[in-house]
Amino acid sequence: MGETRRPRQSRSQATKDRILESAYKLFCERGYYQTTTNHIADRAGVSIGSLYSYYEDREEILADILEKYDSSLNRALDDLSGEKELCRSDIGLWLRRVIERMVGLQEPTRELYDQLRSLGYVHPKVAEILRRKRARETEIILEYLRFNAAMLRVGDLGLAAFVVQGMVRVAVDAMVFPEEGSDGSKILEATVEAICRYLFK
Repeated sequence: MGETRRPRQSRSQATKDRILESAYKLFCERGYYQTTTNHIADRAGVSIGSLYSYYEDREEILADILEKYDSSLNRALDDLSGEKELCRSDIGLWLRRVIERMVGLQEPTRELYDQLRSLGYVHPKVAEILRRKRARETEIILEYLRFNAAMLRVGDLGLAAFVVQGMVRVAVDAMVFPEEGSDGSKILEATVEAICRYLFK
């Protein structure tokens, strides 16, 4: 991989940011594979030569976008981890907060996340970011279950965290990508009830 330029002045950084923003929007609108570096340069209002002075290819642009996405994702998941004290011994309340926060996290990046789900099958960096995200979500759930282990009927908390994470993920996806006629609040409440029935003595 060749050396690409790191912006040293605010003007150069602004150009790079414009390229990233343009690529992000195009990947959402057209799809990753239907977007070329020429499309990105045209949308950003820069020459193709200028784009290549910052990025070697489209994959490198995607990698930079994913770094930003991964950082914001980690901050949001860390915030969720800190909420277990606020909802001590009220698993229903905690689950609602987790699902609502995850929906709030996904909705602003819905188009990108939709692309990432398919890219995860063929793009190793995307697959790794999604794997880390799922693992972190399961870890946060496991932390909370351990926090309230005495209340639960399940014995294997690791398995329980995996099951709960799967149920939460299905609910979040249904709320972020709703089908016609679906009701997000009903999906939320039904998911919380189902998980509580599974967990409680």
